[in-house]
Amino acid sequence: MKCINQSTFLLFVLLILPSFASAMPGGGGGTPCVIGAANDLGVVNGSDDCFGATSLGALDAPCACDGATITPTQISGTTIGATAENPYVSITACGGTGNDQASPAADVWYTVDVTGNELNIDITSSFNQTNVAIYTDDGGGCGGLIPLGCWQENGGTLSTTFENVSSGTTVYIQVSGEDDTDVSNFDMTISNDVSCDDCILQDNLTVSPAPVNGTYQAGETVTFCYSINEFSQENANWLHGIVPNFGAGWDMGTFTIISEPPNGSCGTGCNGDWDWYTNLNTNQGNLTGWFFDDGDGDPTDNFGDNLDGTGNPLWEWCFSITTVDCVEGADLSISIDNYADGETGSWTDVACDNDPSYAFSAALTCCPFPDTISVPESCIGACDGSATVTGNGASPWDYVWEDASGNVIANQNNVNGSSTQNGLCAGTYTVSVTDNNGCVKVTDVTVGIGSCPVPAFDPEPADATVQCTAPAMTDLNWTDPCGSIGTVTGVDASDGNTCPEVITRTWTYTNVCGNTTTATQTITVDDTQNPTGTAPANVTVQCIADVPAINVTAITDEADNCTVNPTVTHISDVSDNNTCPETITRTYRITDDCNNFIDVTQTITVDDTQNP
Repeated sequence: MKCINQSTFLLFVLLILPSFASAMPGGGGGTPCVIGAANDLGVVNGSDDCFGATSLGALDAPCACDGATITPTQISGTTIGATAENPYVSITACGGTGNDQASPAADVWYTVDVTGNELNIDITSSFNQTNVAIYTDDGGGCGGLIPLGCWQENGGTLSTTFENVSSGTTVYIQVSGEDDTDVSNFDMTISNDVSCDDCILQDNLTVSPAPVNGTYQAGETVTFCYSINEFSQENANWLHGIVPNFGAGWDMGTFTIISEPPNGSCGTGCNGDWDWYTNLNTNQGNLTGWFFDDGDGDPTDNFGDNLDGTGNPLWEWCFSITTVDCVEGADLSISIDNYADGETGSWTDVACDNDPSYAFSAALTCCPFPDTISVPESCIGACDGSATVTGNGASPWDYVWEDASGNVIANQNNVNGSSTQNGLCAGTYTVSVTDNNGCVKVTDVTVGIGSCPVPAFDPEPADATVQCTAPAMTDLNWTDPCGSIGTVTGVDASDGNTCPEVITRTWTYTNVCGNTTTATQTITVDDTQNPTGTAPANVTVQCIADVPAINVTAITDEADNCTVNPTVTHISDVSDNNTCPETITRTYRITDDCNNFIDVTQTITVDDTQNP
């Protein structure tokens, strides 16, 4: 343990340091992972807004600081066709250029499930300026994301590492150019890793309420809780100080401590607690924040808090603070620095000095965003949509409406309520809302493209069974609910059979939206009627030799409703076996093409009536 007197300090370090070096949780110390060949997912289009962010799934788990290879995820995406949502979510003070994230810009959104404490992102594109920002959702949804950081590079190439992600969380990734016209295809490679030399391996910041689209209102009080869930005592360094730094948009006079870690325990005979110190003179300069003290009022002459490994959490500090009166765009960022006792305490073997600060970003807005609702066109091109914008803040409001080309379509002043525009075509309209205090907010409202209904045939033809031949093809009338009418000719498809033959008659119409309606009629063609014909006349002959020969042509009036030339065949001659007279019944059969038939008979009487 580090709780020793100064006379035995050197001997103690020599005796215990190996045990600390061998007990490094979470992969602390060692060889970083090697980034191997990427798992190329091909083209994966991001969502045009956060609400539908495209999930890329879980990233390959980082190695245990043993130099093993990890597989990054690679995709091809595009911002071509993307739009800038309104209100636009963005982060201030990005790494790289040091400027604020481009806003508004044509952006796309993805999510990844992180399994390390570092997130590596590389982008290759033809952007004039490449922007990437990352967020987490602490329960507030897309309107209340917690910003983790942003990076910006002039040109189309960007490579960065974000160091304040937490394993087990879902991270939102926002990619854009410099504005809503700077669009490009891009390749993005993503991986996560662990920092093998960091002491803080997992930390987190909860924020309540979350910023709304990256902003807070003037005079709004926010509660923050910063926690450390995993710590590795590199070079036997113990956690010693937590120092939050606040942007100019926070009213420091309202800073209130809500909670801090309970009294720490660094072993037998060594106790201390966490307290707030103002302008504490340390090796890192004068610092204001929480420091671990052994009770004498000077944290710089003692070690830190001896907790190691993982906890839920190991430490947590909570505070609240209120935003200043209205200064539009004022910086509401917070960075939380951390110090080990080798940096600000009495331990002499410095480590943990490269641990990143935890960064939170937001900005102050003096003007609350207006509320917007819209009704789409009833049909494509109908231009009968509507939109309503309602100002918030001090009434009355002035409303200026512009179409996508920048033309002013409405200018309404001193309105004590909402502004509604009717008869709008599909598209995005920009509305400037000025309240009674001169506070201006610009918002976009989109009127959707009208629904594209499915056309219908009128009337739908009924199935039919007919004799001989199918009825002539007819055109069907179609009706599109958006006002169009027309006709279309059908197409027949036979099953190739006869008696019956089944014909499927199909009418198809596709409207301008690609919606298709189909009408189908089943026509059964059959011949169920018997043919007709008359048998030859009955005859009487004197002798058997005089019986006339079989003659199918003796039937001359055979006919059928479908078959042009029915077939006549002889079936039989049947004698009654009598004599003087003998009666012979001769049968002929008349058959049509569907094997419908009738039998006709001729009676031949053989009788010898002459005397010898």
